[in-house]
Amino acid sequence: KFEKDDKHNTVSPMTTSQLRRFFGEVKRIENDFEKNKEDVHMLRPMLAYAAGRDKRTKVKDFESAMSIAIEAIGQNEKNFSRFVKLFESVVAYHKFYGGKVPACGPMTEMEQEVVKEMAAMILRYVAHDINRFSAQHLVDDLISEGIDPLLEDILKP
Repeated sequence: KFEKDDKHNTVSPMTTSQLRRFFGEVKRIENDFEKNKEDVHMLRPMLAYAAGRDKRTKVKDFESAMSIAIEAIGQNEKNFSRFVKLFESVVAYHKFYGGKVPACGPMTEMEQEVVKEMAAMILRYVAHDINRFSAQHLVDDLISEGIDPLLEDILKP
């Protein structure tokens, strides 16, 4: 679905080169995380710059979604590894759909797990790094009700 834009009449999907440029930087950091972990915080400005430059594609939508996930990473290698998995699936779907944004359909089991892990990372960030009291209660409730041990590990401070 394309959105209207007064100047260009439509807003196109992100191009493959835009996505690959950012993906290349993510993979560079992943190759030697210990050496490059300080660069994780530079991913957000890189996306903001791309979004500010290009008003013809949906880079801004991508930047908004990915910024939340990047902020949740911190300098934690495990969180970064999960982020890389999520991003690899974004690149794969982008390629599969020929560089177009796919229509929403049912997610595979693996995609559901990745989304749950990213949601847990974001919730942990809000609860413990930002210290939002309501989010802390939500984490406590989820753990006391019994959730997947992997998600519980992510949610613990």
